[in-house]
Amino acid sequence: GIALQPGDSAKIENNIFGGNQKGIFIFKTKNAIISNNYLRATICIQMSYTGFGNVITRNNLTNSLVGIELWGAKYSIIKENNFIENTADVGDNFYSFFVTWKNNYWGGNSKPELIWGAFVIPFPTITEIPYVRIDWHPAQQPYDIPRMT
Repeated sequence: GIALQPGDSAKIENNIFGGNQKGIFIFKTKNAIISNNYLRATICIQMSYTGFGNVITRNNLTNSLVGIELWGAKYSIIKENNFIENTADVGDNFYSFFVTWKNNYWGGNSKPELIWGAFVIPFPTITEIPYVRIDWHPAQQPYDIPRMT
């Protein structure tokens, strides 16, 4: 896999990641573009405590435990990705603010896709407050993403 930590204005494009614990790990990074990648890992993409302007687009996230895992991701766009045969397409969506989900393929679901997350309040006892993000117009067919050979 590959890690950006911390970073600004990076691009990760046209790669194949397979057999990794994490395909792409983004930590304290802003203005990153993650596009046209094929990922098959335990966790395909993990975004942790990221800043503004990250775009994840046109990736195949397939046959994995988790497609995208968000921890403290902020002001990012996740659009036009293929989520195919993952145990969980989105995992542990904690403390993620203003993340926009647009036109992703979720297996052909014609209804808006609900993406659940939670705020965790640790005091006086641990309390989780759920929230939901919505991909209002999921793609009906997977995107044709050219595979690098």
